[in-house]
Amino acid sequence: MFRNKFYFKNVVAIAICLAGTTVFSSCDSGGSGQEPEIPLPSEQVLTGLQMLAERGNEYIPISWDAVSWEKDASGKFIKYDGYDVNYWDNNIRLTKLFNYTGTLVYDTIQIMLDNGRIKQKQDIVVTVFPNNSVTRVVGSLNYYYDEQGFLVRVTRGEQDKLQITVRNGNVTQIKTINYSYTGEVNQTITYNYSYDNNVFVPMNDWAPYTPLYVVESRVTLYDNLLGKKSKNNVVNVDIQYQESEYQAHFNKLTYELEYNEQNKLAAIKHTGRYTTHFLEGSNQVQVDFGIVKTLFKYTDK
Repeated sequence: MFRNKFYFKNVVAIAICLAGTTVFSSCDSGGSGQEPEIPLPSEQVLTGLQMLAERGNEYIPISWDAVSWEKDASGKFIKYDGYDVNYWDNNIRLTKLFNYTGTLVYDTIQIMLDNGRIKQKQDIVVTVFPNNSVTRVVGSLNYYYDEQGFLVRVTRGEQDKLQITVRNGNVTQIKTINYSYTGEVNQTITYNYSYDNNVFVPMNDWAPYTPLYVVESRVTLYDNLLGKKSKNNVVNVDIQYQESEYQAHFNKLTYELEYNEQNKLAAIKHTGRYTTHFLEGSNQVQVDFGIVKTLFKYTDK
């Protein structure tokens, strides 16, 4: 619960920022408001992602959605979004310490691999309170692949968490299943995807609510660990909720790839529709929003 900050995890806050130009001003991080230039000479490497939101003729950063990382000479992550990254026996461990006014939270993510694909992930959270009492919470997910190498199912114990449909070489649908404390299904969210006819462009699925993002929001870390990729590029997603959602939530996103002068992918634009958490009478209101960008950040080697 301490780590899901990237992209649109804080949907209510993002929806407020999308509500209009005036509200956007209150979300500005204090910068110039100009969209950063993206020089991409061959000696530069990708080191982070940043969300930008359109405001008039400018783009403002959504600062809490920035994520950065460091890699060693071999290309392996050594730091990711504040976590230390270590490797053992072809497996991966992320560790991070949070200090909440004297309460220490040790957050560990253990990723077990099989032939380069995730077969199991454990989330271990150890909390040490000021009175020295300790709690330990462990969650585990299992990952299953079809004969072609596509991820098709994710489970927690005996319960399905994700059900994934693949057709003609593309992930066309993902269902996420949420459960109550008693083990009963209390929400199913269905993501239906459409694709272009072009060959898959690397990193085109590093935007909110793409198939990769729905499976694991740390898109850059998990990018090549979740089996086979779709053969084409996702262009939109339609999101359906089985039960009513009382918080702000997204209904539709459309994606457009943006290239720089060197014809390299520099950003992903996304527009769409969301439902606000504000009530108009007894109903929530659906609002179309303008361009938000996932910007690729590069630095010199």
